[in-house]
Amino acid sequence: MSFSLNRVLPPELAKCAQEIKGFAKSYGLDFWDVVFEVLDYDELNEVAAYGGFPTRYPHWKFGMEYEQLSKGYSYGLQKIYELVINNDPCYAYLMKSNSMVDQKLVMAHVCGHADFFKNNFWFAHTNRKMIDEMANHGSRIRRYAERYGHENVENFVDCCLSIDNLIDMHLPGIKRRTPKNTDTSAEEQEPKVPRKLRSKEYMDRFVNPPEFLEEQRRQIAEEVEKQKSFPEQPERDVLLFLIEHAPLERWQRDVLSMIREEAYYFTPQAQTKVMNEGWACLLPNSFIYTDMGLVTMADLATHWRGRSVSDGEGRRGIYDQHTIQDHEIVTIRTRRGLTLGGSSNHRVLLPDGSTWRRLDELRVGDMVGVAGGASLWADHPYELSWLPNRRLALADVAHRAGVTYDEVLRHRRGRRGENVDAIATVMRTLRLRVEPTPLAHVEASTPDSDPHTRWRGTGCHRRLPRW
Repeated sequence: MSFSLNRVLPPELAKCAQEIKGFAKSYGLDFWDVVFEVLDYDELNEVAAYGGFPTRYPHWKFGMEYEQLSKGYSYGLQKIYELVINNDPCYAYLMKSNSMVDQKLVMAHVCGHADFFKNNFWFAHTNRKMIDEMANHGSRIRRYAERYGHENVENFVDCCLSIDNLIDMHLPGIKRRTPKNTDTSAEEQEPKVPRKLRSKEYMDRFVNPPEFLEEQRRQIAEEVEKQKSFPEQPERDVLLFLIEHAPLERWQRDVLSMIREEAYYFTPQAQTKVMNEGWACLLPNSFIYTDMGLVTMADLATHWRGRSVSDGEGRRGIYDQHTIQDHEIVTIRTRRGLTLGGSSNHRVLLPDGSTWRRLDELRVGDMVGVAGGASLWADHPYELSWLPNRRLALADVAHRAGVTYDEVLRHRRGRRGENVDAIATVMRTLRLRVEPTPLAHVEASTPDSDPHTRWRGTGCHRRLPRW
């Protein structure tokens, strides 16, 4: 695979790129200059197979990646809309077959990636001139292949790539090794002997018995043996350990160092993949308008391929999904009892129709927009297992507790009576709680009452829930 990348943007795209960069910076994004290039699907697959660096060293692994990407595109299983390189300046490759709307969206998306590359802590240690460095690596490995044989170099690169994940991903932010003591004075080299406790000569055999001295000799021997261990401390960075201690030739050590450097460059992208793309999610029990009807997010995450959902205005196809096991959640409830739970960074539309606000930024009394399914109906009939809730009254509580209606009223007012335990047990069994009236907005519960930020409705008047 050999080609030259010099694809100047068409005038229309170049103008849009400048406008989009201006919009991105006006929203507070801070990124290096972005160089956009347009490639056809075959060229973009080739660049993606090389990890975004077409000048890398030759290896059969990149050919295998190219075949996989090409077949996926030909069979309609996948498509690369864009490819962004963490570099200064950032390089972004656009798919030539994208529509103008797609190109504009992708270019705005690229600005977000560029801002993330520049400002995220995990990328702070990466080489910002990696395109030049990758070209140097490719040139050096090609020279080694010509000098020592293509098969020898390729076999060694195979070995290096098979362990390129054995690095210490936290090494840039943590000091693992302690400085070695280079003092070789005579005092440091003297052998250690058991230390006796001070005592009179006639008391020495009682104060320093043979068992005590033998225990000290054993501890000294263990300490000396521990110092002789190799390595003295466990090494997380296996590649660095091999570079320093393995019996390698000079060119092999250099190749292994290049593989290690590239592994540390690509590691932050794997660590921040979800965060880099930007995400927000709903709770598993949240109901979604889909072409299967009104289903929960949990069911949709299981059967999402080929499905469509409503975004409140129209029909949208699902192209990907991701399940997050542990994340801070926020639940809001409107005055009419509509409930929405999602991740803290999930955004909802305000009534003005243009402003979006995160769930964790909503406050008591805020108004949010509510939309239906936008005429999205199920393609086939689906069986529902829903039954309407029956309204419970205080008379039901009194009947089940075996007390009078007045006693239940007194209990509700906070007055204690003889049957307070029976009433409380019945209400706890029925899981009764105060629900909001239609006159309420939203009220935040105290953070101390829940490990997550929760929201519940409230109102001037109170009633029992409908069951």
